[in-house]
Amino acid sequence: MSVDGGALRARLCRLVCVPVRDHDGSDADALVEERERFPWGGYIVFGGDPGAVPELLMRLRDASAERLLLASDLERGLGQQLRGATTFPPPMSLGAAGNPDLCYRVGRATAAEATAAGLNCVFAPVLDLANEPANPIVCTRAFGDDPEAVGRLGAALIEGLQDGGVLATAKHFPGHGRTRLDSHSTLPVVRDPAADLLSADVEPFRHAVRVGVALVMSAHVAYPTLADGGASDRDFGGGCDGTPATLSRAVLTRLLRDELGFRGAVVSDALMMGALAGEDPAGLAARALEAGIDCLLYPPEPRSLVDALVRRIEGGGLSLSVVERAERNRAAALARLEPRPGSEGSDGRRGSGRVGAAERLDCAGGADLALEAARAGLVRLGSARAAAWPDAGRSLMLLLLDGGIERGDVVLPQVAAAPGREFRWLEPAAGPVRLPDDLAEFESVYLAYFSPVRAWKGRSGFSREAAAVGAALFATRPDAALLSFSSPFIVADVPGAREAILAFGEAAACQIAVGEVLAGRRTPAGHLPVRLGPQPGVRSA
Repeated sequence: MSVDGGALRARLCRLVCVPVRDHDGSDADALVEERERFPWGGYIVFGGDPGAVPELLMRLRDASAERLLLASDLERGLGQQLRGATTFPPPMSLGAAGNPDLCYRVGRATAAEATAAGLNCVFAPVLDLANEPANPIVCTRAFGDDPEAVGRLGAALIEGLQDGGVLATAKHFPGHGRTRLDSHSTLPVVRDPAADLLSADVEPFRHAVRVGVALVMSAHVAYPTLADGGASDRDFGGGCDGTPATLSRAVLTRLLRDELGFRGAVVSDALMMGALAGEDPAGLAARALEAGIDCLLYPPEPRSLVDALVRRIEGGGLSLSVVERAERNRAAALARLEPRPGSEGSDGRRGSGRVGAAERLDCAGGADLALEAARAGLVRLGSARAAAWPDAGRSLMLLLLDGGIERGDVVLPQVAAAPGREFRWLEPAAGPVRLPDDLAEFESVYLAYFSPVRAWKGRSGFSREAAAVGAALFATRPDAALLSFSSPFIVADVPGAREAILAFGEAAACQIAVGEVLAGRRTPAGHLPVRLGPQPGVRSA
């Protein structure tokens, strides 16, 4: 096969999105100069300095003759990645509020802040269902467990993002909700009947396709019942009874494109994740492209990967037509970034995201909108006999930090302060924890639980140590109240609890909203977006 190796390398580079992690400005020159040999098609931003990141993205755009995909995981707004921007409550809080208009406005605000930072693509929303309590990586990242509700709210957020001028991404197709494993670490396998997957897990993605979502992100999850038995769906890793959706033509082409009618670009989940270990990177990338992936996200060793793909094409091991298809789909998605009348969006190249270090990234009204969403998403569980708030007399709030969060992220001691109230820290990661000896001296006791969903953490709820603390507390003080700033499913681990407030996330807005409830200034009005099953303790108020 006669091809121009240099030109082919550049074409393949444009199908790759590489990471920019914790950028502080020190390597900006190197990243820009790298484009001379490796003109990557996109960058995914993880954290960094709020002044240096926009400056870098501006320079990368200016150094590129092609449109770039400048993306970040903003499931909870730009504040999830850059300090000073707005952090919204997690999707499950929006699911508890159940208001599509609120989701739309959160999407518009997220888009405004994203474009201010120089981004033109948001890897959100998560359209997985929270239908497996033991799922360690989805949980509160999902809107809930009802396919129709998740689809409706997700579609509204997509429209808000895209009306605000950025590309939205529905993830993780065809659904990561049923897994009990984290695909960052290993390959989950979902063996449920195809009919169940198509009627439930896939349904939110149908909503996304109907409203014109620009991108869909694949799941690194195997679904043997969705496979068609074709060569592209051969078993993965030698022992798995299925192939990951990222490498499955049955999932990405037959189901997503042919049956659902998706016409946008398909981006892989990060190719460096543990779920895809066991195959050489070039072979893995080739299979992904053949299956229907148009953008290779965060591959390990991207430079050597591109060179290996060039050799594979030159040797006839990968058809150039696959590359051409990916190029068309990627270009069509980026073409949607053309400026429109009244849009705050970027054209994907020049003239946006020029934010200096002294300027603000948060949009006007962002903090107020986050608080509105947090208030609307509060859910109260408890018996009719539960004591009303605010409490009188001395009270004790135990702040249980169970991994993935630092004391500096907890503002409850400030926003829930009250006369006679004490705050004490319980941190299992710092060593053995035990309940205070003076519990009986307080008229009211609260257990505030923090455990954000995080990659590689392996759980979304109580650690063994934290579960023991919770069980002991509610056995000793059954009148204590649980304040969950994490998974709602933890109520199953504390059956002795009679009263709970579910805030679903640790964002400052969520903590402020709970503080207002404890002060008697607000009553939770959200509806539980997941089924907890029968519990001997707390029940919906």
